[in-house]
Amino acid sequence: MPIIIQRAIIDKKCQRLYLTGNKISNQSISILSDALYNNLTLVELDLSDNSISDIGVEILMDVLLTNKSILKKLHLGSNNISDQGIQYLSDMLKTNHSLTHLMLNRNHISNHGIYLLSNVLALHNITLEVLSISSNNLITDSSIESLIVMLRQNQTLKELDIRYCNVSEICTQRLRQISQKKNGFKLYINTNENHCFLS
Repeated sequence: MPIIIQRAIIDKKCQRLYLTGNKISNQSISILSDALYNNLTLVELDLSDNSISDIGVEILMDVLLTNKSILKKLHLGSNNISDQGIQYLSDMLKTNHSLTHLMLNRNHISNHGIYLLSNVLALHNITLEVLSISSNNLITDSSIESLIVMLRQNQTLKELDIRYCNVSEICTQRLRQISQKKNGFKLYINTNENHCFLS
């Protein structure tokens, strides 16, 4: 890991770093976070399928809170992230000015985590454009009101993926109705044809 980070970030060798399925530990996340300070080249980081957990998220968010990095796309799918990790992410999104894509699919996010995310996107964040929370089985119909408020108030989000959560068709259709009022917005929800709806 230190060698990869040296070549990819510190020596400014790449703009995108894909570390999916590498059993990355929290110690490795600490090394990675340190390298991201004052990062002027890396714009996309994929840490999917690594089980970094909430502790790893907390470590990573410390650097993104400071706006000392130009990272735009962050993939955290399949990392055993719970609502505690979403709290760290939400705190970061209040002040971060660079992140535009956040992928949180296949984690352990519940309705409370969605409330935290929706609140920060409705009231504070003005840069995030794409959010994926798909395949989080703990997300239910109770999250819909928070998401609706967020969609009504947020002016920058362009895509929301909520497929394969435990949300009823009635509630997804409510989201669809709200999204249709937003020009060019893409809402990805479960359908018989498995397509997204374009507003």
